[in-house]
Amino acid sequence: MLELLENKTLEWSQARGLLKNSTLQAQMLKLVSEIGELSDNIAKGNDVKDDIGDCLVVLTNLANMSGTKLSKCWEVAYNDIKDRKGIMNEQGVFIKETDPSYAKLVREHNPDALGLYAETDPILVNKGESRLDPFTTTLVLIFDDGTTLNYLAEDLTTHHKDFLKYAEDITKSEILELLGEPKC
Repeated sequence: MLELLENKTLEWSQARGLLKNSTLQAQMLKLVSEIGELSDNIAKGNDVKDDIGDCLVVLTNLANMSGTKLSKCWEVAYNDIKDRKGIMNEQGVFIKETDPSYAKLVREHNPDALGLYAETDPILVNKGESRLDPFTTTLVLIFDDGTTLNYLAEDLTTHHKDFLKYAEDITKSEILELLGEPKC
C-alpha cells in the first residue's frame, strides 16, 4: 500500500510540474512549512493525519528529486536505528548510548536502569554493583571516555557476576580478559 501511495503521489507531482520545475531547496522549504502546520495542530490538539500526510508528500518529492524512493530512505533509516540503544532524558531528547553524556544521565536520573558503571580508566567499578539493563538484559559497562562494553546476561556465568560484584579496581583490559570480547 505504501508503494502504491508513493507512486500515486509521484504521478500527482509530475502532472503538476513539481518534479520538473521545483528544486530540492524549494521542496525543503515546503517541508518546513508543512512541519510548521503539523506543529501548530499538535499544539492545538487537532487531528494531524492530513499534516503528516502533507509532510510525506513533500518527502516523497524530495526522495524522488534525490534519485531515490521514500521507502528506501525509510529502510536506510530503520537499519541505522534498529540496534541503537539509549535513554530518553527528561526533556524528551533521546541520548544515544555512545554519547559522552549518557553515563552521567543514567547515574543521575536512573541509577538502577543500567549495568555496571566505571568511574575512571583504569576503571574503578562502582563498588561492584552488577545491575542489568532491564530492557535488553545486557550488562553495560560504561567508561569515562564514552566507550561501552555490552555483554548479554545469559553469556555471563555466576563466577563472572561474582567477580564483578566484589571487584573494586578493575581495568578495561582485565574485563576483556575475564569476559572476552562482547558478542552483542
